[in-house]
Amino acid sequence: MMTLLVLLVMANLSCQYQGSHDAARRTPAATPTPASTEVASTEQPAPAEQAVVLASSTPARVLTATGQAVFEGDGVNVTVPTSLTLGCGWIGEIPVKIENSTPAAHELILYARPPVNVFVNGRTIRPGQEDGAIEVWRTTVAPGENREVALELQSLRVGRLSVPLACLGQEASLHLNSQVVERGAYFMYRCWFEGSDFFKPIWSNGAQKIDAAQRKAKINETGRRLMRSGMTRDQAEREAKRTLLDEFRPAAYELVPNWQALYNQKKDRHPETYGFQFVDIDGLGWNQVEIARGQYDWTVADFMLKLWTDQFGAAPFVRIEAPPEWTRLERGLSGNFGFYDTQNVDLLEQWEKYCETLAERYDGDGENDAPGSVIITHFILPNEPEGWLNVDFDRDGWPREKPAIWDTDWWIAGTATFGAKSYAQKCGDFLYAVTARAADGIHRANPSARIATPQFAAIGEPTNEMFDYLLAKGVATKVDAWGIHPANALFLLWQTDPAAIGWLDDATNQAPPFSAADLNAVRGALNRRGQTLSTLQPIDIVRRENPYMGKLWRKLIDQSFSQSLEDLNKLLAKYKADLPIWVTEQLTIGPLATNRRENLIAALRGYAIVFHQKVETTVLAGYIGANTRSADVAVDYLPDPSARDLIVDIGRAIGGASPVTKFDSQWFQPGERDYLDYRWTVYKLFNRGDEDIIAIWSNSAKDEILDFELQPGAQISKIRQIKYDAGESQFKKIEPMSAIPAHLTVKPLQQFYFISVTSDQPKFGWLKKLQRRLGVNEAELISQYHNTAKAVENAKRSLRGRGREDASRYRSIPRMLGEAEDALIMGNFGLARQNLDEINQMISRL
Repeated sequence: MMTLLVLLVMANLSCQYQGSHDAARRTPAATPTPASTEVASTEQPAPAEQAVVLASSTPARVLTATGQAVFEGDGVNVTVPTSLTLGCGWIGEIPVKIENSTPAAHELILYARPPVNVFVNGRTIRPGQEDGAIEVWRTTVAPGENREVALELQSLRVGRLSVPLACLGQEASLHLNSQVVERGAYFMYRCWFEGSDFFKPIWSNGAQKIDAAQRKAKINETGRRLMRSGMTRDQAEREAKRTLLDEFRPAAYELVPNWQALYNQKKDRHPETYGFQFVDIDGLGWNQVEIARGQYDWTVADFMLKLWTDQFGAAPFVRIEAPPEWTRLERGLSGNFGFYDTQNVDLLEQWEKYCETLAERYDGDGENDAPGSVIITHFILPNEPEGWLNVDFDRDGWPREKPAIWDTDWWIAGTATFGAKSYAQKCGDFLYAVTARAADGIHRANPSARIATPQFAAIGEPTNEMFDYLLAKGVATKVDAWGIHPANALFLLWQTDPAAIGWLDDATNQAPPFSAADLNAVRGALNRRGQTLSTLQPIDIVRRENPYMGKLWRKLIDQSFSQSLEDLNKLLAKYKADLPIWVTEQLTIGPLATNRRENLIAALRGYAIVFHQKVETTVLAGYIGANTRSADVAVDYLPDPSARDLIVDIGRAIGGASPVTKFDSQWFQPGERDYLDYRWTVYKLFNRGDEDIIAIWSNSAKDEILDFELQPGAQISKIRQIKYDAGESQFKKIEPMSAIPAHLTVKPLQQFYFISVTSDQPKFGWLKKLQRRLGVNEAELISQYHNTAKAVENAKRSLRGRGREDASRYRSIPRMLGEAEDALIMGNFGLARQNLDEINQMISRL
């Protein structure tokens, strides 16, 4: 749910509300007068060395503002603009003018009655939490004082929002229009209820109606009879459905009698209605609308859209998927997409017609529009085609991917991409047709609409081969964005036996090492029946003696996550396709974080990676803040206020942060395995107008130091640091600073920083260098590691055409290289050098 938030942080202004409903006196539109930004006060002294002192003032960032309202009373006037336009997620400042013509001081209070959740003065204000208007700010204006102050405002809500303001017994409305800015960073929320919760389908033959339960019973009864006559189960079920569809046709959807109580119950359980720019709204799938060929029923779609937009101000994303049952029965195929056939022109035309009809109904042009004229501009195509195409690598004779492909016979035989290429060749033409036809239909109805590809799951090389195939066919000219679910092995831990993906073996390389007894206890717990769906208890066993899980975090979140996005970005660059990425499912959190604070730190890391990779929109679909000891946390996306507020913090820090800047790190070679940027201490750079934002965390095994070197003469006007620390009593600290410190010490895996800097040289012109402080002999070892890694890759390529014996001699080398990397990261330089020397000797003997 997505009430998307207006942040009103007001400096030294407030007004008094006396209950009158008289409108404030309005004056003609005027250009706002620039105001000066107040300098942040120092809470903690910064290191003296290399400090850049704040400038005395900086021009306020004035938004597009028209009109003004003047609150008058007892010789005091307060003037504010009445209409503002700004980019969604971007911070700006507007001027507010206060005039006191009396010889007495006046206390001023500003009240608001927000229709949705708003973020004001560092706290969330929710409608209905207080009776009447809510006090958002107060101050005292001195006798005869006239001053202008800056009102800092940020909106994370797309579209228009009207906030009634009250001061001095008068009211006025602040009209905010927040627009999506190209290449911004935005959050989308997966709908927390579905149309099927509120509606039941009705089938009818004209004389009789049956509901879903009656229909299912009839299908089962007919199916059992057909199986007794010799049909297989699949044949019998398909024939039973066909027979029933001939007799009873879908006629309509009806609201369930208790829908209002159900809605209230769900709403009470899900108060996370702010901090999101878009919502993925259910109810507009092909199967939910075209219930019979050419027969459209918009009951569910109109209801769901009106509910979200009226109640929560949500801007809808629409996922178009799930073809209706009649398409499967006409083709005689099982699976969600029974029209899977590039030669099936008829059903592909039906698909395109539905997409065009959907876009036309919700384009707001006044022609054939839905009641209420709800507008949809963002569309996403079917979710994870690997699933609905019934791709099964085992069934189709395609080998499944393994973590180390050089350990498999099929790699040794030189067929490493056999399964991947077969997937692209078998399904690529159909996926292109589905995507291109949907895009053509939607753009024909609404040229300004934006549409993304199907939302591909990251399954390694098969996905990349499919991307390459589609891009080569020219799909980038049809769509406006690329949809992907980045790889994340943490989610596998939640669902499956973690021993199956090798994390227990990796644990032996931790510092301190896991004992054999610990590992055996974990394996024993996982092997017991019923334990594979909950790895929480075994992880607790391990962590009591071994709190450091650094390599696991890097492997299961940062590396796999970023590698998926890096691979996609490189393919887009290969075909010169300038498309934003929409991550429509992001599962960053899992049971390795056995306490809520670690969970929140992991969330910050995940989202900083995503937005640094130029992702435009991401869905929150992870268990942020969850108590992971509970097996049922999957039912709640944001189960506690701290987690919900964290999403607002992330949105404030990097929402709308465009463009993204990247500095090359000295510990990896630019352009080569870029995802390895997430080793050691990590910093990601974001820019928003004249505000620069640095996100910092560490994946090291020890405390690390980042050194800041600033450009001579840089004028810094505002610095603010937000620090999250899982190990301190106060998890979140906001610190205005007077100077940038010379260095920053970061504790691994438990601290995360956002540092915001406003200067006279935006886009990091004020920053000459930011780098991790190297240890003794570390630079030499890093160079040796990279040279060895290149030699390993060359050796692997040279072995493709050679015999099995040579390949077998190579198998242990990648594992040893990983151990050398771990030793280097953990500061065990002696072991790192020993491993690297041994690898080079082995390669020389191949």
